[in-house]
Amino acid sequence: MKAGKFLRAAGLLVAMLASIGSAQATLAWSWSFDDYHPVVGQNDSVVLMATIYNDASSSEVLTAASIYNGFITPVEGLPYHYVLPTGGFLAQFAGMHLNPNESFSFNMGSYVPDSTPVAPGEYIAETFGLYVFDSQGHLSGWTPDRDLYITVEQRDGSEVPEPASLALVFAGVGGAWLSRRRKVVSPRV
Repeated sequence: MKAGKFLRAAGLLVAMLASIGSAQATLAWSWSFDDYHPVVGQNDSVVLMATIYNDASSSEVLTAASIYNGFITPVEGLPYHYVLPTGGFLAQFAGMHLNPNESFSFNMGSYVPDSTPVAPGEYIAETFGLYVFDSQGHLSGWTPDRDLYITVEQRDGSEVPEPASLALVFAGVGGAWLSRRRKVVSPRV
């Protein structure tokens, strides 16, 4: 009787070990822009900040070595040109180590106006993507399912005080300082 229980337990253990060996690690990841609809002035560049996510269902760690490259697909008529992040695209991922359910912010690059001012309006940007390797060396790409729209507004410059207004402010502050100084002066004997 004891031998039968032992054989059943041994068979169950062998089956469990076999199922562990057949399980494969899976990388479940995505990325997205932090702002899919930036609003800028006619002379402004557009910095494209983004976040990469290692999904909670992932059974792999996403590291700097996982990142292969990013890509863009150009669009005709966009009044901007794309510029890589300072120091290069891949350098910013050095030291990245994302466990499942963790994220990492990065700079996808910038749009710089071809000439200024850019005409006010809404512009659809290029298609962006990112490629990563999983632990088995398979390459997978991800392109967000939303378009990136850039809205360019005409700004009237009212945010910057004109020189005459600044002169009035300084005259008022200077006058207050002088009147305060006169009150403090003691009489001569």
